[in-house]
Amino acid sequence: MKFSIFSDNSNFYDNLLKDLASAKKKIYLETYIFNEKKLGAQVNKILAQKARQGVDVRLLIDAFGNLPLSEFDFTELIKAHGKISFFRRLLVFPVHTLKLNNRDHRKITIIDDDISYIGSSNIDENTRSWRELNLRVENFNFNNVLSEIFLEQYSISNAFIVLRKAKKRHRFGSMEVLLSEPFSKNPIRRDYLKLIERAKNEIYIENPYFILDRKLARAFRKAIKRGVEITLMLPEKTDITVLNYLNKNSMSKARRIGARVLLYPGMIHSKMILVDKSKWMLGSANLDFRSMYTQFEIMVKGAEGKICSLLEKHAEEGLEKVAKEGKEFNGFITMKEEFFGKLFYPIRIFF
Repeated sequence: MKFSIFSDNSNFYDNLLKDLASAKKKIYLETYIFNEKKLGAQVNKILAQKARQGVDVRLLIDAFGNLPLSEFDFTELIKAHGKISFFRRLLVFPVHTLKLNNRDHRKITIIDDDISYIGSSNIDENTRSWRELNLRVENFNFNNVLSEIFLEQYSISNAFIVLRKAKKRHRFGSMEVLLSEPFSKNPIRRDYLKLIERAKNEIYIENPYFILDRKLARAFRKAIKRGVEITLMLPEKTDITVLNYLNKNSMSKARRIGARVLLYPGMIHSKMILVDKSKWMLGSANLDFRSMYTQFEIMVKGAEGKICSLLEKHAEEGLEKVAKEGKEFNGFITMKEEFFGKLFYPIRIFF
């Protein structure tokens, strides 16, 4: 089994395009955002070419996250007998307003029998400079696990009512793939909290959207009382204005509890936790209400030593970047940040 980790989006996109172009049997690609300009156009062109060559090409895109898109933007792919589905497009209509947050936020790609990607990156040229975290795995069995997950999601992509009990845990050696669905028991949140509760020495977390709820705050507080050092790596400024206020309030609370909060000089979109340099979790889920309760998410966790080493290197690169260009958050927030943070907190489900 071979692993690679991509922290830089440009590097990730270059490798992804290369792997897509080498496909001979199948390409399954699931993403939240598909920006059809530049990078998206390159991906679209490769998918159409591969479909014409007889490759089984299936593209699953969240409908709400891509409102301007339609099948018209994928004409060549469809003409080549490639398949595309916009996840829960029917739920975009006003009658389903309450379900607008039931989005497919997963990001996975499966290529042939041996190459899989799972992580945080969308297909969007505008995010090329962002700090991300994507895991590339070369293994037949792991690829089959992700293929099964993708096909299950593809099959319900436009169902009004889903009567099923989907498998939420897929074990694979020392690793486990965790899946979450809207308003159901979430193994991602449960295991995230367990990792914090069982930490002995240190916890390192990267996440773009950080909302410190009561359970997470309690887990932090207990860990710090045990002598665990918690380091949060968060963006100094996110791409969503409302979440800047929510982030700042949560940063301030975490700082008061005793966590170390580092502000990355740029946009962090990676989602990971590394505990005691031996246990980890990474994937698509943010530390916000939507990811934990209302969206479809995917994370992989485990104690695989090779991945641990790669994540340590990823964390070290981030820490070096902050030491040179970023800063440590001192806990101070302005009255404006405090006011709007408290104002938006009750309606955090929408952000």
